[in-house]
Formats: sequence, C-alpha cells, structure tokens
Amino acid sequence: MPVTLTKLTLEGFKSFAEPTDIVFDAPIVAIVGPNGSGKSNIAEALRFALGEQSMRALRGGRGEDVIFNGAPARARANRARVEVTLDNTKRIFPLDADEVRIARTVVRDGQQTYEINGSKVRLRDVQELIAHGNLGPSTYHIISQGEADRLLALSPVELRCAVEDALGLRLYHTRRAQALVKMADSRETLREAQGRRAELAPRVAALERQLAKVRKGQELAQALAEAWREYVRRFRGFFQAKRSQIEEARVRLAAELEVAREQSASYVRDGAPDPATALEDAREQLRRAREAYRSVEQEVRQLGERLARAKGARDAWEHMRSAHAKEGNISLPQRILRDLLAALTQARSFLASGNHDKAAELLRSVEAAVSSLLSTPNEEENNDAQATRDLRRLEEEIHLLEEELTSSQTRLEGAREELARSEESYEAAQAALREYEKATHQAREAQTAYTFSLQALQEQEKTLEEARALFEEDAREVAALLRDPSLLECSLEEHQHDKAAQGGEEAVWDEASLSRYRRDIERMKLRLEDLSRIPAQDIEREYEELSDRLERLTRDISDSQTALANLEAMVREIDTDLSERFAAGIEKVSRAFDEMVRTIFGQGSGSLEVIVAQRDNASEDAPEEDEGATPRSAATARLGVVIRVTLPKKRITSLGMLSGGERSLTAAALVFALSSINPPPFLVLDETDAALDEANSQRYGALLERVATSTQLIVITHNRETMRHAERLYGVAMGPDGVSRLLSVRLQEAAAS
Repeated sequence: MPVTLTKLTLEGFKSFAEPTDIVFDAPIVAIVGPNGSGKSNIAEALRFALGEQSMRALRGGRGEDVIFNGAPARARANRARVEVTLDNTKRIFPLDADEVRIARTVVRDGQQTYEINGSKVRLRDVQELIAHGNLGPSTYHIISQGEADRLLALSPVELRCAVEDALGLRLYHTRRAQALVKMADSRETLREAQGRRAELAPRVAALERQLAKVRKGQELAQALAEAWREYVRRFRGFFQAKRSQIEEARVRLAAELEVAREQSASYVRDGAPDPATALEDAREQLRRAREAYRSVEQEVRQLGERLARAKGARDAWEHMRSAHAKEGNISLPQRILRDLLAALTQARSFLASGNHDKAAELLRSVEAAVSSLLSTPNEEENNDAQATRDLRRLEEEIHLLEEELTSSQTRLEGAREELARSEESYEAAQAALREYEKATHQAREAQTAYTFSLQALQEQEKTLEEARALFEEDAREVAALLRDPSLLECSLEEHQHDKAAQGGEEAVWDEASLSRYRRDIERMKLRLEDLSRIPAQDIEREYEELSDRLERLTRDISDSQTALANLEAMVREIDTDLSERFAAGIEKVSRAFDEMVRTIFGQGSGSLEVIVAQRDNASEDAPEEDEGATPRSAATARLGVVIRVTLPKKRITSLGMLSGGERSLTAAALVFALSSINPPPFLVLDETDAALDEANSQRYGALLERVATSTQLIVITHNRETMRHAERLYGVAMGPDGVSRLLSVRLQEAAAS
C-alpha cells in the first residue's frame, strides 16, 4: 500500500510551540486525543504547508494568527514553520529527487516564505508542484472537522469545483490561470507598449521630418559644394580674363601715351628749335624782310620819282627845244603849257585805263615841268650854252639815277624774294606750330585719356579686388557652412594648375552670368543656413535612439499580440480539454459514488448530476476565492453538480431528509468516490466519523480499508472502530503550558506485546 506523506514537522504553529515531527509510516495513521488537545491543528498545518491562503480555512483572521501566541507559563513564538515531506521515488512530482520537502514560514510582521527542498520559492511554484501530485490546500483530500457534512451542503458550483479537483483538473485550471495572468500581463504590456508607441510615433515622425531636412541639407550642401567649385572655376577664368584685359589695356594706354609723348618730343629732339620760338623768329625775320622790302621799295620809288622828274625835265627841255626849233615864234612857257596839257590828257587816259603807275609818273613829270616853268622867267635870259650845260648835267643825273634805280630794283627783287621766303618760313613755322600744338594737344588729350582710362582701370581693379575679397569671404562662409576647410584651398592662384589639368580649356562667364550664378549660390547658402540651424547630430542620435525604441516597441507589440493570440489559443485549448475531461470524469465519479452508496447502505443508489447554474445563482453560489485561489475555466464556470441519493425503505427528495449518520456516510461515500477516480497521494479525514453509530462505523471502517489500497489515509478520530483499522496511532495531549505534545503507538507492535 502506498505511503506518500512521510513526515510533518511543526514548530511554533498554533499549539505546537515546540519542534514536533510526525512520521507517517503506515497506510492508515490515526490521530486521537481529547477535544481541545490540538489534534485538528495537524490537518490545518498540512493545509498551511501546502499553501492555503484562506485564513478562515485555518481558523484565523491574519497570517500571524497561526503563530503560537503563548501561555501563562510559556512565551509566544516569533514565527510558525511547517514542513511536509513527501516520497517522490515514483516521481509523482516533477523533481529529480526521491524526497520532496515543502516548507512555509510566517513571522510576526506577516512576512511569509516558501521553500522546496531548502530553496526559497514562490507560492506559485508550490502550487504548480503539488498540482502534479493531485494535491492542493483546499481540495477534497483534506477534510477538516465538520467539512464532510458541509460537502453535502455545497452549492452546485462549489461541488463542481470539488469534482474538478478530484479529477485532477486543478493543474489545468492552474495553467489556465497562469495563461490568464500572462494574457493580462500581455494585454497590459501591449497597452503600455501601444501607449508608448502612440506617444513616441509622433516624435519619431517629427524627427523623420527633421532628419529629412537634415538629409535635404546634406544634399543641398553637396549641391552647394559642387556649385561652389563650378563657380570657383568660372570665377577664376573671369578673374584672370579681367585681370589680363586690365593689364593689356594698361600696356596699350601706356604705349599710346608714349607715342603721343614721342610725337610731342620729336619737335624739340636733336637740337631742333621750339616751334613757338621758330615761329617768333620767322615772324621777326618776316618783319625785317618786309621792312627791308618797304625800304628798298621806297628807295626805288623815290629814285623812280627823281628819275622821272629828271627825265621829265630833260624831255621837257628837249621838247621845248624841238618845239622852239619848229615854232620859233612860240614862247617857251606857252610851249611848256601846251606840253603839260598834253601830258595831263595822257595821264587821264592812263587813269581811265587803270594804269596808275604811268599816270602817276606822268603827273610827277607834269609837276616837275610846272615847277620848272614857274622858275623860268617869261623871258629867256639864259643862253643856249647854259641850257646845254644844264641838259648835259641832267642827262648825267638821269644816267646815275637809272643806274641807281636798276641797282635798287635788283635789290628790291631780292628783298621781294627774301620777303617771299620769309613769308614761306613764317607760314611753315605757323604750320609747324599748329602741328606742334596739335601734337601737344593730342599728347595732352592722350595724357588725359590715359589718366581717365587709368582711373577706370584702377576702378576696375578695385572692383575686381572687391569681387575677389567677396569671393574669398564667400569661400570662408561656404567652407564654414559646409564644414569643409578644403574649400578654402580653392584659391584663385590655382587657376593655371586647374587650367592645365583641364587640357587648356577654360570656362569664362561674363559678369552677368557670374552674378546670376552667385545669386543662386546665395539662395542655396540661405536655405542651407536655415537647415544648418537644425542640430543634425542630436537629431540623428535622438532619431536612432527613438526609432530603435519604436522598433523595439513595434516588435514588443507584435510579440505581445502573438503571445496574446497564442495564450488565447492555449486558453481555448485548455477550456476544450477541461470540458471534455470534466464530461468524461463526472460520469466516472457518479458511477463510483453510486457504487460507494450501494456498498455502504447495501441498497439504494447515488449519482452526481450536472446542471446549468443560473447566472445570478452562479454568482451567489460561487465559492469565495481567497488570495492564491485558482480561477476556474469559463467553459465550466456556469455548470453545477447536484447530489442525488436514494436509500432503501426511505423516500428522499433532498439531502436534508438524511439522518446524521446517513449524512456522514453519504459524505464519506462522496469523498471516497472522488478519491477513487484520480487517487490523491493521501487523504486527511478530521472526525468525519463523529456521527456514526457502531454499525455505520463498521461500514465506514470497511471503506477505509478499501480506500487505503490506493491512497494513504490520515484520520483524526474519536471512533474506536476507526482506530482499529489504523496501523499507527498518535495521541495528542495539551499540557498545562498550552503546548500540544504527541505520543506515538504502532498498534500491531502493541497488540503483539
């Protein structure tokens, strides 16, 4: 016969203040003692060690109520400890040990600890372990005092729970309860994860938008760098071209100025006179030539006048002489007067014909003749000799005058030629002066133009240098903006190297194109500056962190949803299994109960009937679930079980019609029927035989012998018939100090002695 419960150790538990070991070494062990000795505390100690959470079942109000509270002669204990030792050689329990020790300790402050084989564990671990052995603190295998009769008073739902425990369905309920707890945890985890994701997702989305701006900024930075390098390349060409143009213009202007200066200087180079001085000299020479010409001309005119007068006088004398010879009777004055009239007539003719010189000459002759005539007395007092001398002298004078006139005319011709040369020299000097002034003017204009052009070039150079300074400032800004110091190395001096690297090709834009391109770069810079205000590293770091968290949350949500679905499937599977096992098991229990009733009463019948409890009634009848109680399956939660009993020679419509003995035997039949289907390792029966008479006690004893073949029995009793069937008997007595003590007797050995 099996012996599973091998030892119970109590210390400080209720009335067992001292360490007490109770060894269970027989299939049926009886515990006897007077009322108040503390023998029922042994059944409660077993409940306590196996994890009972209902203080009502332990006849207490708080956890520390189970601790020995002292007596007048003994101090109270500070803790209560109960240890149950179970045989596990058949590996009833899932531990690789031949012995399983389950201990529970409670201290005055209410703290409790559980141990399995000396290791601290959780209550759940204890519950799971004993469930494999079809044990539990509140199941049918520990029937406390008066509880057997209460089995008959259980509600249908409560009785159903007892049947489920007897069928070994507690483990399924435990697993289901654990699954429900896990489902609740998963739902809570899922809810929290979804809540955190709901809080986190907008921030991650905002960070994604920020990160998109950062990426846009990076793309813009790359585009700006490329645009800047292209701008540098173009600007270099533009700068070099402009600088070359300015240098070429400077050289050209210098050459033009040099030519103008050379032309101006050519007039005074190699000892040549200054054109103004030469003109002044030519003017002076011309003046002297004119004066000389006028002097000679006056001299010639005077000589001509003198010669004309002389000739006039000679001609007048000759004429008078000739006329006197022809007209002897005409007086000389008359003849002279006639000649003068003829001369005047001829002079007027000359004047009329425009020969003024001839007219003037004749007039001068007439004047001379008139003068001569006036000086000549009317009577010729001179003789011809004197006239001849005068005439000869006149001839000589005429000859001298003619020679002198010829000489003067020659000199006049020379003076005229000299005057012509002087005039030519003067005109040449004037022309030279004009050329000189023109050249000088041109030189001044060239100098002025050079000055203006040079100023313009200097302005261009200044503008170009300003452009270069602006370029270098832009380079620093772009380099700082792009955080790329290498861009500062894109100096204008690298132009030739780049040009050679490009095979001599050069991209040169005009200023307008460069300005447009620079405006585009400025817009890119402004846009990039806006984007650069975003703390990229912080954004990326936060985004990576939060996106990882969001990804983990998403995985957690998915895992929780999967776990929840799996748990729901598990619960459905457990519910299905429970329904099937309960349906099959209740039939077996009902048959076993019927057999027990027939065995005990000789006739009659018994059955367990499954009913559907009303929702309200089910709520009212549902057993109180204390801390640690196992929730029941929804598949059987609304089912109830009622007891049907018929006895010989007695019409029974309800269990309330049974006598005390009949109720005790019916309750025993129910307990033994429950234990026969899925036999527990042991049964504890606390005074279940108290109401039996001798005949019924014998029947009860026969049942004990029958049940003991499959289940170890610990009976707490006053019944002698029951004691007779026990192999080990423990007596419990309480001394004056209020402490329970044991006395052990092995009945077979006692009977043999």
